[in-house]
Amino acid sequence: MAIFKIDTEIVKNVSDSIMRLKTEATEIVNSVSNYNTSAINEFHNISSVAEEAKQNIFDEINELSEKIDKTATHLIEVVSKHEEAQNSIKSEFSDIEGLNNSNENSKSNSTSTYIGTTNTQGSSSSIISSITGSTTITGSSSVSFPSTTTVTYANSSNTSMAELQKKVKEQGFIAKADFLDALKITVDSARNRGYTYGNSTSKDPTTDGKISCDRMISKALYDLGLTDQVRGGETCGTFDKWLGKHGFTRSTSLADAKQSSILLVKHTGKNEKTPGHMFVAASNFTEKNGKYYCDRFDCGSNEFIRREQPIKNLNFWYRTDDVIVYNFPENGIKLS
Repeated sequence: MAIFKIDTEIVKNVSDSIMRLKTEATEIVNSVSNYNTSAINEFHNISSVAEEAKQNIFDEINELSEKIDKTATHLIEVVSKHEEAQNSIKSEFSDIEGLNNSNENSKSNSTSTYIGTTNTQGSSSSIISSITGSTTITGSSSVSFPSTTTVTYANSSNTSMAELQKKVKEQGFIAKADFLDALKITVDSARNRGYTYGNSTSKDPTTDGKISCDRMISKALYDLGLTDQVRGGETCGTFDKWLGKHGFTRSTSLADAKQSSILLVKHTGKNEKTPGHMFVAASNFTEKNGKYYCDRFDCGSNEFIRREQPIKNLNFWYRTDDVIVYNFPENGIKLS
């Protein structure tokens, strides 16, 4: 009986051990399974984060690309404006250089006086006197200016454009003094109203706040009744034919220039092929040490627009063989 009892206990012990091993094995299997599930979930999470990061990078690249495109476009515009500004600055420096060269002589070279009133009679002899003698120019040789009579004008201090227009309408023609008066009123108005250098495009020249060397002349003549102009006013390139139509005489000799002459400098730079600059002589020319001086009305730069005009005793620093002179009609300009 004792032997049979021992065998039962052994069997029971072995059975319990087996059960424990089975339970532990089951737990191990479940643990491994849970680990695999967790690993898979973690992998999916990492993949999702990676995909989101990838999309964010693509979005940032696209946004950066758009910014680069906009910046490039802006830079192109800036470069274009910079080139325009450089050309404008070069033009202003050219004018300022000539102005500085002439200032040293401003005290020693006396010019005409701008006081009194304009002529109101219609006879040509009361408007201007004819030039005596003749002089020609070859290349850059010296220039002699024949003596001419100086015309006095109101200088706009006591004259308004409305008063001037009424006077011109009543007399039926534009006299040289009227032209000078209109120029004075034009440049004073541009300075006082803060106009800037540029090509006017308004029907009535310069009323858009832009004025230049040629538009200054256009505006003065427009206000005096010569309104048959292109929009914005006649330009350096169109004035030749237009001035001829209104009786101005044309000369390529600087010696023919005098008070009220319109001067067109054909080339202001080495590579320019079109007319470059215009101004009006507000006095007769004088010569000193081979240089030629006159008072002038000139809106060829912002520097000049801001100055009191006419600018006194300004040196003609251009080539003397590269200029066209348009002289005001001897009998004035008849209004139709």
